[in-house]
Amino acid sequence: MGYKLQYVALLKKKFMNLIKHYFVALALAYCALSEGQNQTFQFNITNISAAKGAVFVQLYNSEDSWLQSVFMQKQLDADSTTKSVSFDLPYGTNGIAIYQDVIQNGEPDMNFIGAPKESVAFGNNYRPFMGEPRLKKAAVVFDQEYKIQTLKLK
Repeated sequence: MGYKLQYVALLKKKFMNLIKHYFVALALAYCALSEGQNQTFQFNITNISAAKGAVFVQLYNSEDSWLQSVFMQKQLDADSTTKSVSFDLPYGTNGIAIYQDVIQNGEPDMNFIGAPKESVAFGNNYRPFMGEPRLKKAAVVFDQEYKIQTLKLK
């Protein structure tokens, strides 16, 4: 009789271990699959000068590329004072730079001291006081808790 109880206890233990490993594997597979999936990263742009040029929305995904090499970009018609824009990308941190190209030369124009001549906006509505904008201040964390921002061109 004692041998049968030991055998049943051993089978029960093996079964429980099998179930535990199954759920761990299932959880790991879910995490691996969901981590690389693209999500919709959306924000609004206001204060656009309607019917003047185009609005360029640029995302940067590293300090090295900031304002040098665009990760993702969209060009929007300046046909209204407010626009909504979205990108499909995985969760992460991205710097946002926006400018309205009124002169229509495909780049932001600067005056003699390096200040923008055309309207610009950065993530978090960050406004650099002097010098170049910093990625650290213009970077937006895009995760499950992200709230849609409204960025104002000035």
